[in-house]
Amino acid sequence: MEDRQSEKKRGFAFVTFDDHDTVDKIVVQKYHTINGHNCEVKKALF
Repeated sequence: MEDRQSEKKRGFAFVTFDDHDTVDKIVVQKYHTINGHNCEVKKALF
């Protein structure tokens, strides 16, 4: 994810889901590889 103004990499991103069950399944495996990058997955609490 990149900052829209500076175009620098932000180092994090938020992804929204319609289905809570899908999120629970993704969070069980804490790390995922996306486009060759190891990503830590967490739930955002608002």
